[in-house]
Amino acid sequence: MDYSDLKMIQKRKKILRQREQLKGYEGEFETFLIEPCLEVCLPIKAVQVEGDFFKEKYPNVHERTKVYEMPDSEADFLFQISKDVYGSEKIEDIADSVKQMIMRLHPAYTFYGSHVEDTKNRKVGWFDFDSFGLDGMIYNFTFTTKAMGRLCMGSFHCERDKAVWWKPVFIKIIHSFREVEVQNEG
Repeated sequence: MDYSDLKMIQKRKKILRQREQLKGYEGEFETFLIEPCLEVCLPIKAVQVEGDFFKEKYPNVHERTKVYEMPDSEADFLFQISKDVYGSEKIEDIADSVKQMIMRLHPAYTFYGSHVEDTKNRKVGWFDFDSFGLDGMIYNFTFTTKAMGRLCMGSFHCERDKAVWWKPVFIKIIHSFREVEVQNEG
């Protein structure tokens, strides 16, 4: 191992240590209905991105995806629930498959870890990594879970420099997932 490799490893460890010293959002949260079967709490200032602005800002995102954004695009939250009932595959395996796919497609991204959170009534698999943006590095927090037997996936993003502040918010959001009974009219 040469000197430059050692410096890179030390720099990565320093970033990881900084991320563990989490001081996060202390503001209020509001409940949003992601699908008729799933509620989630997001920061109260989050607004849903819709219409032409959605198509312009997220051209490669499927229209069934719900996107919420903080003012000044400081952070965004994307959610998508599959139409079909999902099989018996474990959440950990699904999250790992998604992570492996991203790692193969983008080997230069910096990955930090994989976790499975046992929240009140569900398991949520998640991993985080840094990717390249047009004007800097982007921190990505990607998750998978199930809602009413359907696969729910999503990701949260912010500037890498603000990750220490936003990561606790992202973790709080995944702990807020709550299934809602779908009531048929008639």
